Amino acid sequence: MMKAYPMKRTILLLLSGLWLLLSPAQAEDRLYFTGMVENNPDLGIHQVILEWGPLEQSIPGDITGFRLYRRQGAAVFQLIEETERGVADVVTIQGLFEEPGEALRRDNIQKWAESASGGAATGNAAYAYVHDILSLTPGHEDYNPIRTIFLMRMNANVSRALGMGSIDRTALPAGNYEYMLTGMIGSTETLPLGKTVVDTSVVDVLPAPASFEQVFVGGCSAIGRGLDDRRIHFRWDVPVSPDRLRQKILTFGYDLYRSDSDLGLGPDALRNMQLAGSFNPALTKVNKTPVIVAGQAPTEGRDAFLTIDEGDVANFIFLERGRVYYYYLVAIDLSGKYSRTSPVVEAMVPDSMPPPAPWAVRTEEIKDPIVPTTPRIQLVWDEINSANYLNQYGSRRTFVTPPAYAAPSELYYVPDSDPVLPRNYREVDLDVEKYLVFRFASQEGAQKWGTDSDLDFWPDEIEDASGTDKCDEASHPAGNPPELVAQIPITDAPSLRTLSNGQKQRVFIDTVPSPDNHVFWYRMIAIDQFGNQSPLSPPVRGVLWDRTQPTPAAGVKVERCRYVVVRDDQCENRRGVRIYATDETKNQKAASVCLFEVCPQRETPGGKPGNNYVLLLEKEIRDRFAEIRNNELQRFCESICQDRGTQSRMFILRYYDSRGRLLGSSETFSIVLCSDGTVCFRLTEVCKDSVNNPGETLDPNEPINVCVRLNPGERARVFYEINGKMSAISTIHAPTDAAGLQIYCVTEDLTAIVPAGACLGVRVFSKNNVGSYLKYLNCLTIPTAEPPDPPLMHSVDPAGTQAAPKFLVRWTSQSEGLSAFVLSRSRNGDVEYDTYWINGNDLVYKNGLYEVSIPLNPATDLNQEWCFRVRAIDKALRSSKWSESLCDTWEQEPGDHLTWPPVPETPKGTGIIAYFLNVLFYPQPMLVLSDDLTKKLQLDKRCQFSVSDCRETQDIACLRSVPFTCTGICDQLKAANQFGKFIVYRQEEGKDFVQVSPLIDTFWCYRTDSRDAFGLIVSTETLDDPFIYLTNPSPGFIQPPEVRPQVQGPRLVFADNYPCKRGTKVRYQVMVVDPTTGEGTAMHYSNWLNIP
Repeated sequence: MMKAYPMKRTILLLLSGLWLLLSPAQAEDRLYFTGMVENNPDLGIHQVILEWGPLEQSIPGDITGFRLYRRQGAAVFQLIEETERGVADVVTIQGLFEEPGEALRRDNIQKWAESASGGAATGNAAYAYVHDILSLTPGHEDYNPIRTIFLMRMNANVSRALGMGSIDRTALPAGNYEYMLTGMIGSTETLPLGKTVVDTSVVDVLPAPASFEQVFVGGCSAIGRGLDDRRIHFRWDVPVSPDRLRQKILTFGYDLYRSDSDLGLGPDALRNMQLAGSFNPALTKVNKTPVIVAGQAPTEGRDAFLTIDEGDVANFIFLERGRVYYYYLVAIDLSGKYSRTSPVVEAMVPDSMPPPAPWAVRTEEIKDPIVPTTPRIQLVWDEINSANYLNQYGSRRTFVTPPAYAAPSELYYVPDSDPVLPRNYREVDLDVEKYLVFRFASQEGAQKWGTDSDLDFWPDEIEDASGTDKCDEASHPAGNPPELVAQIPITDAPSLRTLSNGQKQRVFIDTVPSPDNHVFWYRMIAIDQFGNQSPLSPPVRGVLWDRTQPTPAAGVKVERCRYVVVRDDQCENRRGVRIYATDETKNQKAASVCLFEVCPQRETPGGKPGNNYVLLLEKEIRDRFAEIRNNELQRFCESICQDRGTQSRMFILRYYDSRGRLLGSSETFSIVLCSDGTVCFRLTEVCKDSVNNPGETLDPNEPINVCVRLNPGERARVFYEINGKMSAISTIHAPTDAAGLQIYCVTEDLTAIVPAGACLGVRVFSKNNVGSYLKYLNCLTIPTAEPPDPPLMHSVDPAGTQAAPKFLVRWTSQSEGLSAFVLSRSRNGDVEYDTYWINGNDLVYKNGLYEVSIPLNPATDLNQEWCFRVRAIDKALRSSKWSESLCDTWEQEPGDHLTWPPVPETPKGTGIIAYFLNVLFYPQPMLVLSDDLTKKLQLDKRCQFSVSDCRETQDIACLRSVPFTCTGICDQLKAANQFGKFIVYRQEEGKDFVQVSPLIDTFWCYRTDSRDAFGLIVSTETLDDPFIYLTNPSPGFIQPPEVRPQVQGPRLVFADNYPCKRGTKVRYQVMVVDPTTGEGTAMHYSNWLNIP
């Protein structure tokens, strides 16, 4: 098809005589005029075909006809024919095609008409069909001027039917003849429109198309390569240069032929077959209609071709991938005859379909085939073949017999949801030449491995970063990517294995990873014989765990402490406190302090002087301190010693543990006992770990520390021996991010487990769960402890309310290392026992006292004496004696008033809609009190009002008063309130309802009378209430979105002005109040509302 050029207002006369312009007085549009010589087989003469037509747009409409002139040499031009511009009738058209020598053009037009009409115009009916096509005018839905030009150039008789063509069948002597064309405007003849020269001694035969070749248009992208798949694209040299202008004009189009083998056709073979009307049956015409080209194709890109062979697409018959075909190209001249034949082109049908990604890829740990003690990672996947593919993907697909064009490696199927028809065929190409295995050091690296457009194994991102060309297979970083660890051809027999069920698998042994716990990631690609790469398989992990058995390095450490009493001269003065003693030991070892006066002993056995220590006062240490106050020392102001008075007295302060053992003693100090100022002492400890000796006896309650050396991620289990077997009692963990080998310790309390002795052991486990042997530690002797002392009862207090009475029972402990308490409670001889475990939720410890709450039954347990006592249980389950009993009575108070009569529960209402008005500056929760009032308000025509839609962008409240320029609206609004008098409560999720409004028994909507400029009274009404508003917000401000359809339009709303917290979830309770009795008549609940 010829290219349409824009109109140009110029005058051009080409020397060739083929192209020219009308004179400015007659036309401004270019047209072509040409001629060629052909043989008339019926008349046995050479005849000249003359043709002209529009080059740009159309020939001016005032030209009504044309005149043809002919001359030889310098002779005078002779008029040989005059044509009338316009469409000939059907009879005339048929007559043109039935002239002698027109069989080829007749056959050509009939085939075209049959195809273009969908089979309706066959045989002689083609002439009427052509007449109708040529007669179409602008405005008709089928009008197409380009199609008319196409038909004129395709068939010379169509040009003649339009008055723009002629055949000179005059038996002219051989020689050069010049033809001239003029136009007719009515009876006026124009200047010459064009000239052309022909040589009647030879028939015009176009040369063979030059540079005929197969091209590829897909480029380097994976998607683009699909354009070449199963399609053969061709290009050739189109005559576009000025010196080949005549050839271009005479060339109408091209025909492409295909054969399965090289037929050895000569230059005139196809032309001769055409003229003979018989073609070699081994040839297949590829194009159903001539290939029309407008110009030379680009040298690269997706449009770098002139025609394509992709089989019979309309009937779903395609070319076979990888098959070789042979192609011949001829040009078609204006007479409809072939040019000389181009040299044969051997072309292979491109195969751009990659195989599927390898599936069922997994890793497994094996032993090296050569060195069995060395672990290896083995990659396993299913061989890509039809049996495995059907097994993996056969469900929900119907596999069909491959069509004739299918390659042997292709499978065809139809999804179960589609009918089994060729148009629904899907295909998969199982052609594989080799597999590529990639190994990555991290999961992130595996996931980011990108597209390889030029199939050189290097992703485009890496090639871009390295400055190489991602579209050039030869341009890439040196070598293969380091992640590419193997290329396995399908001919590699050692990598193929067959299972007992006949399934074939591939394996690859990676010898690089070592058993160091590092996780590698593997991905695979399958490549076919044409270099097509499958998608990457999903990443799979592979790791060789370190299974080295760790060596336990552990022992038992006993903490030995020395206690020192230090006088603190920098302590602050405490009012009324003379001596202030604190315990700074780690486990609060001290239970009490004792103040002694030091009296010299003048006569001693052996005659040596000595001292007597006279106890003045003992104070219990609570919360790590004890205070000896001035008022407690008044009776000791005078020295106990006989000759000291109040001055020069010497004292010593000693700390004791709970068993009365001395922990530490201060240096002797001298103070005036009964005076102001505070003297401070601190009990400190100096402890160090020591390794126990076999059978060593521990002090009572002395901690046992089991210590072990662990690497990061390792753990150790501590065992003790019982009944001749080792049982685990604890686990020590080393953090995975620890800094190398470290010592970790755990304190074991074996008092309740092993009352006499303990033999311990330790086993270390690596982070891969490989365990060491059990290392036995030195056995220990644990001394038998005395039963705990009985607790001291502190108080029994009635508490709670008349409806929920209870006792609060408190006591203090005199022993350490306890596990529980047993509480006894009795009344009227009935005794009940409760056990309370240390650190249990129902046992409270505060301010040195243990406390439990004993609930009572208000109907049966009040006005009776209850007695309580308690005993302690240590960790060895030894019980103390019972404490003293404390008793009390929970007395019910007599009522001052009569019992309140029962109040019936307020019935549940129908519900109320809540939404959040999410506007800038003034966000607020709302309750909808009415229906849409758009058509329910009875408004006077003069009544005007404006309800805010909340779209104001300035700092203006969305909820505000609404004035009405009429009266009677307030009554209508109050009637629209569906809930009458009500009170609003709000509940935050997980909490109780709280009241957020007073009783709303009406709302403030009032009437105002004023005088206008004429002195007339004008009455208006205004809704101005702090809780009730009339509003119609834009839906975008209403949250949540699902309630928007239910609250659109102007409506009465209640605005919750009570503060609420963002991010909470609330709902509302509206209690409707009877206007007469004031009692609740209905309780309406709203939807839950998120406060944004």
